[in-house]
Amino acid sequence: MHSLTSCEGREVFTSKVIIKNTILHMNKSNENRQEELLHVGTCTKRSLERLIRRAALNSGTPGLHSGFYRLDEAVCGFQEGELITIAGRSNMGRLSLEMSIMRNMAVENKIPVLFYSLRYVKEASVDRLIALQAGLPLRNLLNGDINDRQWSILNDKMDKLVQAPIIIEDSLHFEEGPICDMCKNAVEKHHLKAIFLDGIELVYHHHHFETSMVGRVKQLARELNVPIFITAYMNGVVGESNYEKMHPTIKELNDRESIDGYSDVLMIVNRPSVYKIYEDGYGRDLHNKAQIFITKNVRGPVGDFLLDFREDCGAFANEGMIDFSEMDNYEIPIEENLSSLPL
Repeated sequence: MHSLTSCEGREVFTSKVIIKNTILHMNKSNENRQEELLHVGTCTKRSLERLIRRAALNSGTPGLHSGFYRLDEAVCGFQEGELITIAGRSNMGRLSLEMSIMRNMAVENKIPVLFYSLRYVKEASVDRLIALQAGLPLRNLLNGDINDRQWSILNDKMDKLVQAPIIIEDSLHFEEGPICDMCKNAVEKHHLKAIFLDGIELVYHHHHFETSMVGRVKQLARELNVPIFITAYMNGVVGESNYEKMHPTIKELNDRESIDGYSDVLMIVNRPSVYKIYEDGYGRDLHNKAQIFITKNVRGPVGDFLLDFREDCGAFANEGMIDFSEMDNYEIPIEENLSSLPL
């Protein structure tokens, strides 16, 4: 943000005084209101109070940040009560992107979060996190094939992960009730600010595939007043080398109507190199790149941008920030000053 001149500062100060006086007037006007439903004056007062706090902090984009500046700018930060869906075809990295966002929030910014997987046991989820944090191939970690240099990297980078406020959970119950209850208990006990769910498509209800589970998760986000991130599978064919077929569309989503309807932000992960396509229509190099298509955004524009991607450890980073020639010295670079603002 640019710094204000002294004249601009007086204008901002004057505006704040006017707003504060307006709030005081609203308080007096609404003193005797006893309606069960919330009056617009009360809602406006609260919004103006949030605006004053944000202006005083002068910290840029509000909400929780992903660590990916193009994404954060587009969505204006992730807000309380929102549902964020990360979709993709098989082997595109939708879970890796979800975990990369979680890592940036919790490890770098100490934001308490819950990661709840219905597909992996806790140990498997932690193995993926270790590979992501250390920038080491997951295969090597699982095989125990680690050289002295990699041991040194692990020693250097594990302290931050060990101390990160991340709650890891898995589930043996593919049912709506126990999942929601666990999330509620975790938020209440650990004062969590965000929830990351993986595998909700496995949830069944009344012996049928639960298409309304997405709606229930959106309802849960509003009840708990935290953003919830989910992954969603797409049915497109992987392996087609045709450039047009390479582009995923929301028509490929399982439960498209619910996902598109309930999501506040819907993004699709695509990796052109899987289709052996290494250059796009603009001539951009697509080696080790992932395209992120924002197809729904309740507060801003839709469109696409590129991220760097390391397949061996499942790490995403802002474009141009990974040195692929120095894999063992890999450091996960993220945007600076990712503090969250009070909402």
